[in-house]
Amino acid sequence: MCGRYSLSTPGLELAEHFELDAAPVLAPRYNIAPTQEVPVVAMNGDRQRALGMMRWGIARRSGGRPLINLRSESAREMPSYQRLLERRRCLVVTDGFYEWKRLPGGEKRPYRVRMPGGRPFALAGIWTRGRHGDRRELQCTVLTTKPGQLSEIHDRSPVILYPSSYDQWLDPTEKDREVLRSLLQAYIGDLEVYPVSDRVNGFQNDDPSLLDPAPT
Repeated sequence: MCGRYSLSTPGLELAEHFELDAAPVLAPRYNIAPTQEVPVVAMNGDRQRALGMMRWGIARRSGGRPLINLRSESAREMPSYQRLLERRRCLVVTDGFYEWKRLPGGEKRPYRVRMPGGRPFALAGIWTRGRHGDRRELQCTVLTTKPGQLSEIHDRSPVILYPSSYDQWLDPTEKDREVLRSLLQAYIGDLEVYPVSDRVNGFQNDDPSLLDPAPT
């Protein structure tokens, strides 16, 4: 599950990490929420990596809330999502995401998950063209998998991609299902996980203090 995340990494660092031709100009975001426009990396028409904006959440034909997370198992098994998994993959750009741990009594406590040192990374996403109101736009969703080392916090985790797999994930000619399955596994590298303020619960709160560790 991934319901909120952050991206405040400078553009030059993002360009270096994601091998972009130019450094993007992005305002720092500390509490990115569903249905907002978010930066993603995908292949452009020249088969080069490019960063652009998409709305976080794929509109459902049946209506209701947009699909912000999709189980990777469903993406492999359901025909409508299989096509997106085969043809329209992207990197959702982040430097940390939030997960909520359910405590005894039902209370939920937010935790921040990031790479050591806070360096940027990518979540596996798929995208499509959908409607928002009366206009068409690009929309994306984050794929999830088994929680792995995050199992004490949540029963699902967004798919964290290794930088070495970015090319393979973005390659539109890569359609081998077993290869794609191998990329949609729980992350086994080092992660930093720590509790944060419950101010992150309110999407209107979007400031650097949300990244600070909260007292345990």
